[in-house]
Amino acid sequence: MFTVGATVEWERIEEQVRQVTLLHPRDGEVVFPYADANIRLEEVSYDKVLPTTLYVIRDNLAVQTAINSSLSQCGYDSLELEGGLVLGTPNGDIMGLVPPIVEETEADGQYILDGAHRSVIGLWAGRTSFVAILISDIRPDCPSYALPNNWNEIKIVEDTPKDLTQKKKYRTDDYYSLYRNLAPLTGGGIREAKS
Repeated sequence: MFTVGATVEWERIEEQVRQVTLLHPRDGEVVFPYADANIRLEEVSYDKVLPTTLYVIRDNLAVQTAINSSLSQCGYDSLELEGGLVLGTPNGDIMGLVPPIVEETEADGQYILDGAHRSVIGLWAGRTSFVAILISDIRPDCPSYALPNNWNEIKIVEDTPKDLTQKKKYRTDDYYSLYRNLAPLTGGGIREAKS
């Protein structure tokens, strides 16, 4: 059973999103792709947003289902969050939970950067929309590391595929250089919240 230990206000989540960096510095410089972005909490429609993954892991689907089942007993829904939550896990760990992250660019439209497992569960359950952190006006030299694909291309697997072509449609061979460090949103940064 997952428990809600604290809530985190939207304003704090927005501030933390602006502080997200690329996973690795570029030419010795720490890069903040969202520093000047338009960041908002918004309901997005499944018919306008696409995934950037070709797979979901069965065990992770089960974990997301368990999280939402626990949250529903506390009056929350992982696809309708108005901010962040600090959760206690069944094994005693603490984790952060924020709305799925959707980026929007003129070239690629709206696509899910983080939160694919719970988003796909919602789609398969018949939802037509979900609440997301919607980010546009992203630093132009920081596109997503993967291109959007169609929902019907997603396969359920037991483990992360070894073959890159079965994971994502990577934008470039150097895709790793475009990874965002989202740990402050799901790890240490959000845990500092007060209940």
